Amino acid sequence: MNADTQDSPAPAAAISHFKSTTWAGKYLDSPRYTLVPTSSRYPKSTGEDAFFARTINTPTTIPYCLSLCRHELKLPGGGSPFNRTASPSTKSSPSPAPSVFDCVWLLHLAEPGINGHPRTVHGGVLACILDELSGMCAILHQANRSIPLYTASLETRFKAPIILPTDVICRAWVTRKEGRKYWLRAQILDERDTVMTEGEALLIESKTKEKL
Repeated sequence: MNADTQDSPAPAAAISHFKSTTWAGKYLDSPRYTLVPTSSRYPKSTGEDAFFARTINTPTTIPYCLSLCRHELKLPGGGSPFNRTASPSTKSSPSPAPSVFDCVWLLHLAEPGINGHPRTVHGGVLACILDELSGMCAILHQANRSIPLYTASLETRFKAPIILPTDVICRAWVTRKEGRKYWLRAQILDERDTVMTEGEALLIESKTKEKL
């Protein structure tokens, strides 16, 4: 576990790791994104986020994580091609991927701590990554971030196994917002930009603010 604080935009060790790759530069060096803290990677006195902050923040699980947020973050308009034209409850085709994503994670996936099959990431871990990234993405869009968000549904499609150890790109974007509800898409890609796992999530804001 790194010693960086939550006030730091990114852990130095993670920056060093991803700067050494050839593919991460299009995100790290892009003026369209800025590095932001990954809140769920930091332990909290309440025990919140312990799974991401401790359980899978080790040398044999996910030792490196960087979060990037899109500049000029905004919700898609009603006429946007990145917003569903049909009801989210229907089996309509998913919204196309935009050219710039609301939220991007760069992750190094190690082994054997997240193995399912030998040298292969467990599907449950991949679903957790999509869920956590979708939650972070929705929070970035909240007008009042003291209101808790909860995942109501997450439909996950496993398109290809992810062989360990490896680096992956995870990206998410909001496709629709209605009242307290956020619909999102999220993807996990390999270094060749091949989508390995993807999901569609529905997150709902609580009716009450979180007590401090």
